[in-house]
Amino acid sequence: ATKSDVCIFAGGYATGHDTAKEAPVYTVESVTLNVKGGEWGSAHGGRGVFGGAFASDNTASADAGVYAMVGDVNISITGGTMGNVYGGGWAQRKAFSRVGDVYISISGGTIENVFGGGSHSTTGGTTQAGDVTITVSGGTILGDIYARGQLDGDVVNNAEVIFTGANDFACGVYGYSYVADAAPASDASLTFSDYTGTFSGELGGFADITVGGNSWMTLGTAADDVSNGAWIFDFNERDLGFDGQAALAWSTADFTGDTITLRIATTRSEGWTLVSGAAAAAYNTDADKFLVEIDGAEAIALTFDAATGKTDAIADGSYAGWGFAVEDSVLKFKKLA
Repeated sequence: ATKSDVCIFAGGYATGHDTAKEAPVYTVESVTLNVKGGEWGSAHGGRGVFGGAFASDNTASADAGVYAMVGDVNISITGGTMGNVYGGGWAQRKAFSRVGDVYISISGGTIENVFGGGSHSTTGGTTQAGDVTITVSGGTILGDIYARGQLDGDVVNNAEVIFTGANDFACGVYGYSYVADAAPASDASLTFSDYTGTFSGELGGFADITVGGNSWMTLGTAADDVSNGAWIFDFNERDLGFDGQAALAWSTADFTGDTITLRIATTRSEGWTLVSGAAAAAYNTDADKFLVEIDGAEAIALTFDAATGKTDAIADGSYAGWGFAVEDSVLKFKKLA
């Protein structure tokens, strides 16, 4: 029989006592973990697949603190069934488990929850991770994805979650740590890059959501379940053959109060289609909330008029006379009449 509380600590196991906590007493240069199959337990507190180290002080005294340091962590999951996946480590009894940058790639398998950082015990402990990148192209996420750690004290530097490929997902995706009954602000980012599936999970805690490349995705999430104030459509690498294909189809869209930024190169088509399914009333009416960045230059701010469903036009340059327009519930960037 398979144990339900199984753990994998790719970074190893460290225990002992170090009152100074000034330098690691246990070090691993880097970690690469490939999960291709098998059954690795279900979701339990303090159990799961960890990229970092298990760190525990065996005295639990007030001045205790084992310090375990693991370098960069690379986790690739292509198959198997497991509970939680953590990019960082586990700490208990006032210990400290640290990792470098974390890269988690999920293209298969069945996972309960994904955490970019680590987790710690109620007996006390601290985990830390550098920059976290979580890329999802397949598999099944039964629960949620948290770009950062599991609890307060599980620190992550910068975090990005990327969806790519053609699979459908319904998991919640959050830019913050998991904390019961709380949704703290986060500067994490969410990107849909060359993504052509349907995403219908709750989204929250991100500084911005980017739809880029040759994406033509469907967002099946109700507007009330999307907590985000900045949308970026990055068309710098978008093929001209996708100029008439909406990058984002969102029938219940609400962009009121949001900033919409389009990033494009000088080379242009007859126009770009950004969003389908939302009437002009779904967009904000505040000034300077539609921005255009051409070849990485400073953004040009355009003012949207809900009555006409258009912005004013760009005054000069290679896109002089161009702007945004909502036509038949489709947001386009085109040469305005």
